[in-house]
Amino acid sequence: MDRLLSLTFLLTFIVPTAFAEDDYPLRSVAELRRLNPEGTGSVHENELVRVRGIATTEAQQFAPVSTQCGAPECPPGTGFYIDDGDGGLFIWSYLAAGNLSDVAIGTEVTVTGKVTTYRGRLQLTDYPDPDCAETLEPTPECPNESLTATAPALSIESQGNSVPEPVNVTLSELRSAGELLEGRLVALTGVYAADVRQNLPPPGVSRTFQLKDSSIGPDANPLPLYVGDTTDIGGQQWPNRSQCDLLAIADEFGSGGGSGEGRYRQLRARSWADFTNFRPRDDSLRPTEVTPIATLRPEEGGASPEEGQWVLVEGWLTSRPRTMAASWNSGVGFSLQDDSGGLFVISGSTDYIWEPASEDGECQGDGECGQAELCSPNARCQVYRDPGSLTLGDRIQVMGQITTVNGRLTLADASVDEPLVITVVLEGDDLQRVLQPVVLTVDEFLQGGEQYEGVLVRVDGLHLADANQTLPLGGRSGEFRLRDEADQLSLDVRVERNACQVDQDGLRVCVNQDGVELPPDGYSGGREWDEFQFDLIGIGDEYASGAASGLARIVPRAPDDFVPGSFRNWSRSDNSGSGEGTVAPPPPPPPVEGCGCHGASGVSWIFGLLAMGWLRRRRQ
Repeated sequence: MDRLLSLTFLLTFIVPTAFAEDDYPLRSVAELRRLNPEGTGSVHENELVRVRGIATTEAQQFAPVSTQCGAPECPPGTGFYIDDGDGGLFIWSYLAAGNLSDVAIGTEVTVTGKVTTYRGRLQLTDYPDPDCAETLEPTPECPNESLTATAPALSIESQGNSVPEPVNVTLSELRSAGELLEGRLVALTGVYAADVRQNLPPPGVSRTFQLKDSSIGPDANPLPLYVGDTTDIGGQQWPNRSQCDLLAIADEFGSGGGSGEGRYRQLRARSWADFTNFRPRDDSLRPTEVTPIATLRPEEGGASPEEGQWVLVEGWLTSRPRTMAASWNSGVGFSLQDDSGGLFVISGSTDYIWEPASEDGECQGDGECGQAELCSPNARCQVYRDPGSLTLGDRIQVMGQITTVNGRLTLADASVDEPLVITVVLEGDDLQRVLQPVVLTVDEFLQGGEQYEGVLVRVDGLHLADANQTLPLGGRSGEFRLRDEADQLSLDVRVERNACQVDQDGLRVCVNQDGVELPPDGYSGGREWDEFQFDLIGIGDEYASGAASGLARIVPRAPDDFVPGSFRNWSRSDNSGSGEGTVAPPPPPPPVEGCGCHGASGVSWIFGLLAMGWLRRRRQ
């Protein structure tokens, strides 16, 4: 290839006089787009043909630049599209035809070249030098048995023509249309950025920009728009949460041959002038009225009545913003509760939380907003901050999609491209009322079903179910099991690895073996797994393979949810399982001043030892 290009650039880029264009057949684009039986290219693959059509892009808009010249850099080659009224075709070469500068949008040309398919894209490209077409042995003019190449020959037929009417399509139709639309100018209505965080490339940079429209579902892949570095699009701003109408070239670029089954369909942008009629997105699916959480709860054995729908809820944080998140530093994962119930809010894509917008804060791009503001997904100029700045008791509004994950009702991102929208309503609102848990027995919690899922609860008189129950290691999530005071009912506990709090020294302490001891150091009673009990606070949760019914469990939020001062002695009954003979635990003794533990001063500790001995004899 190096030798081929070096020799070619010594040519004058003019078709040799021995060449006669009429020697090659004039074919329509539709003929060339017929696939061979293998589906790897055209039935006319590698044939020399002529095609007549009208240029729909500038002559060198998609032209490559060879790297074979060294210094100075090679000049741009040929790269433009034509349309003959029945189909579109890409004209491509590292070489620039001699009269390429005469080609503009609307120029009618006849192009002679070789039919090739490159990564699924049909193109007319370099053709053999006629002087070497019959050469079988190497010669100085045709070295290494290769044919020197000549740029596609151009014959200018007329200027200033109207380009064929763009084909009106949706992105879904474009993906499924196959070869019919490739290379044609298409018109799309209401396309928008698939990811609200993406930007058009800066000047001089090539990049794809992912698009969606109403024909592509929330879980479907977007369609890429390729923005080349030779366009004037680099550095432009796509207004936040806006849609527009677009003219672009339908294209395919991937692996394999001609079909690709829509996997490699894309658009190629021509100019910023092709992006028109920017307007706010049609957000009819985005609610404006707050929905009580209780109405989102499913009927027993079913899914939420709002499953898969966008909803707006308002409530108070009952856990720290990243307690259930995958990362301590990004996304969110917390419990939210209103006066009717609670649910979980989880997102891996939410980058910001927003302060309330001003009345005149409508925007279409960040450049319209003031200092310390961004144009939010609500198309309003709003002050923003990190989600980690949320605190217990903050009153917020959350807009997202209702989904049931393993039985857990969750307000989540609609997709990576459509994250939750969190707006702070009031910071630290009425903490005493908001953070007061519902006190339940194990039986009441288990029987409550959906009523207590997502709700802050407290269950008293719990002990480890057996000697195998332990907290997870530091930095890990895990589960362990507790039993009620009568030793009849089990309660599962889910420990999230980010269930943490920051202590008075600024250190992060979590619910794991590094942060919690069962029983704690200050507890002076029995040290065996079945000799102590305690009270536990946490968020009611559910885990199952179905939608509504499953395993009820509690999710503690931080070490302090193992209620400080609640650890006390407990004794298993002689006839375990009946509940008869269970020794009621004594109230926790007052703390000993100065040591942080529980007990009594003076000789009263002797009576404690005697009581412990009596309890042990009862168990033998």
